[in-house]
Amino acid sequence: MKTLTIHSQDSCYVINQGQMDNDLQSKTAKSMTLEQGEYSIKIEKGWYSYSSGPEKGEPLVTLWIYGHDNAAFVNLNTGLEVGTTWTTLNGFNDVLALRIKPNQKATVCALFLDIDACQSRGGEVEISFTQIPSSVQKRLTIDSKKNCWKLNQNQLKSIRRHNSNFIDLEPGEYQIKVKEGNISYWQQQDEKFKLEPWAMLWVNGGKFITKYPEQGAENTVSESWCSLNGYQDKLNLKVLEKTTLFGLFFDTVKEDNQGQVVLAIEEVALSKPNQPQPAPPQEKPSQPVGNMSWPSIINDMAIWEMRDGKDIVCLTPVRTIVRREEEITLIRKVRKVEEIEASPACPINTNQISPPQQEP
Repeated sequence: MKTLTIHSQDSCYVINQGQMDNDLQSKTAKSMTLEQGEYSIKIEKGWYSYSSGPEKGEPLVTLWIYGHDNAAFVNLNTGLEVGTTWTTLNGFNDVLALRIKPNQKATVCALFLDIDACQSRGGEVEISFTQIPSSVQKRLTIDSKKNCWKLNQNQLKSIRRHNSNFIDLEPGEYQIKVKEGNISYWQQQDEKFKLEPWAMLWVNGGKFITKYPEQGAENTVSESWCSLNGYQDKLNLKVLEKTTLFGLFFDTVKEDNQGQVVLAIEEVALSKPNQPQPAPPQEKPSQPVGNMSWPSIINDMAIWEMRDGKDIVCLTPVRTIVRREEEITLIRKVRKVEEIEASPACPINTNQISPPQQEP
């Protein structure tokens, strides 16, 4: 098992308060303010690609969430009450659930993260905010050009430490989760709310699939952002070509940060995508003769399809359909049952009938 250690100061990418308020929040991100209630947030359609090549990319978005006036909200995915957090949605099956307390508000800022001087194909995604249980829904469209925050490449390199918060992964299947974590954005005496153990992961440099097997080969990418939030969260990563994993935090000031988060990276055999099973053949339901008119019976092709090449079908005065077999059973409307000897022709008092003629 490998580990990734993300220190709250040494691994912190600083976005100063002015940039956070005026640029990232107001000018870059698309925002949705949520009031009292429970909400589910997910990607409905779209994709984003960091590559300038032909790869399609993946359904992906980064979310920065904060409570108004330092008010706490509940991340229902982790069960933890927090005042701010960063997270990502990777794939159409990834859903974030939040609870906003009475008389409180929280804002969700949705955006893409990219590196300056890098050219990408971009894309866009549409995310939904559904209030539970009312099913009232609102949507935001996140655009690759208008809603993309560019990170400084040199600043990222300055906080990257090999075999600490930055490691290489060889091809294989991995499960990544928070092993231990205790971080704070401020000195203990000034603590406004608890922080959930969380980390952002920048994955790049090879070929891989995030959230495998929920996402399949069609979402193989060479770069992505992923998050881990809380001890129950797990990231399944299928690495196809050697890939690097870089863990970091975002904050406006890092000097008062305390603690670290340690991620466990275990090579495992991940479950494979569910293969669609062929549907079992459906038997055509039988219908009682007494509830059908004879024209509908005679013209019902299902009756004729039931017989083989040597069968004959006979019409009797008691409305009985007869199939030629070794023995023939007649079922009358009065539920009287009798057996008769089969013969190459219809029994006495019956008339042989033929299938309806099909138009060419």
